[in-house]
Amino acid sequence: MNTSSADSGPARKRTRYDEDAPQPQGLADLIRDKEFWLDDGSIVLVSQKTAFKVYKGLLAAQSPVFADMVATATPDPEHSLEGCPVVHLSDSPEDLRHFLRALLPNTRRCIFVEPAEVPFTFMQLSALVRLSHKYQVEDIQSQAIAILKKCFSDNFRDWNANESCIPFAVPENPAAGIEVIHLARLTDTLKLLPSAFYFCITGGSKVLDGWRREDGTVVRLEVDDLKKLFSGYGKLQRMANSFISSIYTLTPSQRCDTRSKCLVVLLAIQKAYPEVHPEPSLLDKLEQVIEYLRERHGLCSACGEMLRDNEKEARFKVWKSLPTLFELTIDDWESE
Repeated sequence: MNTSSADSGPARKRTRYDEDAPQPQGLADLIRDKEFWLDDGSIVLVSQKTAFKVYKGLLAAQSPVFADMVATATPDPEHSLEGCPVVHLSDSPEDLRHFLRALLPNTRRCIFVEPAEVPFTFMQLSALVRLSHKYQVEDIQSQAIAILKKCFSDNFRDWNANESCIPFAVPENPAAGIEVIHLARLTDTLKLLPSAFYFCITGGSKVLDGWRREDGTVVRLEVDDLKKLFSGYGKLQRMANSFISSIYTLTPSQRCDTRSKCLVVLLAIQKAYPEVHPEPSLLDKLEQVIEYLRERHGLCSACGEMLRDNEKEARFKVWKSLPTLFELTIDDWESE
């Protein structure tokens, strides 16, 4: 005989779990996080084998997802630790720690950052974007994306700016662009895509190895994005000769006073360029290369300035074409 819910009594509340979290193991085997184990905390977040004891009220106030978890968690004897309810999460301990540093800062509290400061790592920003999106903390997500845009820009002026203006350590590994592509698609921030694709192609076939996150997870591009990537790579390679010749012209500047000499020098520079920069990344600044070639071959200052103007114009032309090169539909691509 069926028993109605009214007759069966109230359902027993159980510990809340992230849907993707692994099945919980014994609480006795957990390792307490050194940074986020607060003696007077009121909830325990478990990530793999690491436990974080924090304040459930603060978590609930900042995230509707955490608010729901807190509301359904209860410190029953079977699923509690030191009298606190336990919530099992699927996030890695590294990512969760970065996220909690933003939600519950106990160090690096600041209301102003000097332009020359580099207060973030790329790994931190990636974790902040992913977890703030998952837990619906919109202000952290928007701030983290704004910081990423300082490097993976949709604006040529920003791309052309000095690296000292970027408030995080830009990864040397071009495969970091894979993570930016993932973050752009996750958050529907598509204007990150063109520069992220370009960042990837500067590493050539190494991009096939994927990007390794801090917890060891390897992120790879979807097949469609790989096709776009290598199609764009081929197009950029085919543009290289015309790109170089548009910069290292054989016509001296109109302000040149030594035209015959500079004509010979420009020819020598055009021939010497592949030795200095054999595989050009077409958006990389060439100012130092140009200055080296100018001084080495004795080009006049007016012709040197002409080469620098040519270089900026050539790079800007490539910049404007990035969405087309990688077969991306980007509304209002900020090209200037």
